[in-house]
Amino acid sequence: MKRFEHIPDREYAFGMIFNVANLCQAVLDQTLAPLDITTKQWYLSVIVSALFETPPQITEVARVMNTSHQNVKVLAQKLAKKGHLILEEDASDQRKVRLKMTDESMKFWQTMQPQSEEAMNRIFRGIEPEQLSQFCDTLTRMLDNLDRMREERK
Repeated sequence: MKRFEHIPDREYAFGMIFNVANLCQAVLDQTLAPLDITTKQWYLSVIVSALFETPPQITEVARVMNTSHQNVKVLAQKLAKKGHLILEEDASDQRKVRLKMTDESMKFWQTMQPQSEEAMNRIFRGIEPEQLSQFCDTLTRMLDNLDRMREERK
């Protein structure tokens, strides 16, 4: 993509975040379509399986995904219908629902690992480890700033 030099870096970066997010979702949706999985369902699966040691509550997943409880619930229900996820009542509080990946889903994603690794290599081709690390730090700072802005508005 052409870099528009007349646009200041901050504004350019802000706009590019949306472009990258939209294109990532479009490419991943297209790639995952034959598997009957959407990008958002894939993302929920990654979060549930990789970020929590025990099955998380819907609210915990929503917080990590920066989305609503209702959005996560809808995604989780669709994944449950496909056999990828189990929605189970919390043992100590039946009002809370925990999300647990099925064994079949874990096996499914393991078989997808080589394709996932190849896709990640292609997405980050030409980006040096130091650049990627700095990019991650920058995005983390932006998320922290946005979280503060959201909290200030409550």
